[in-house]
Amino acid sequence: MRHDSRTSIRILLILAAVATIMSIACYDENPVSSDDFLDDFEPPIILDVDPENGSGGVDRGSQIIIQFNMSMDTASVSGNLHVTGDTGMRQWMDSVLHMRGGGNGSGCDDSCMMKWLDSISYDGTITWTTNLDSCIFQPDSLMLGNAEHTVFLSGSIYAITGARMVVDTMEYGGFVSYFQTGL
Repeated sequence: MRHDSRTSIRILLILAAVATIMSIACYDENPVSSDDFLDDFEPPIILDVDPENGSGGVDRGSQIIIQFNMSMDTASVSGNLHVTGDTGMRQWMDSVLHMRGGGNGSGCDDSCMMKWLDSISYDGTITWTTNLDSCIFQPDSLMLGNAEHTVFLSGSIYAITGARMVVDTMEYGGFVSYFQTGL
């Protein structure tokens, strides 16, 4: 069968028309982004913290255990977990509230605030349960005796599904739990 140039042009015009119709039919003014997909997942939440919030007389050598409702992205939790002792955390939180209220008398931006937080946090080791739903923080040294301690989790924290934990709407921009050590 022999095609002449008119037949070839007709075929090209038909293909162009079909492509145009399909692109118009498939156009979406609000395309789905990967963030929309991740929002479909249930966000991770904290189910339990040990020592319990508000507890007293906690042994200075205790580990801190945080249990989540699902398996977590361990790096996102480990990089955003802070355990502090004494008044340093209260001063840091007061500064955060002051900054968010519009004043910043300290001359310290968010980056500076995070460096400050890192400087007052205990060094330690974080291990995980097999199913990655609980982390165990073991400080490298004994915690201060007879002092208030703070467990603070903030920043971009994710489950292994990719769902983001909602912490930025909390009072200090993160999850906070307090306990008091014994002597």
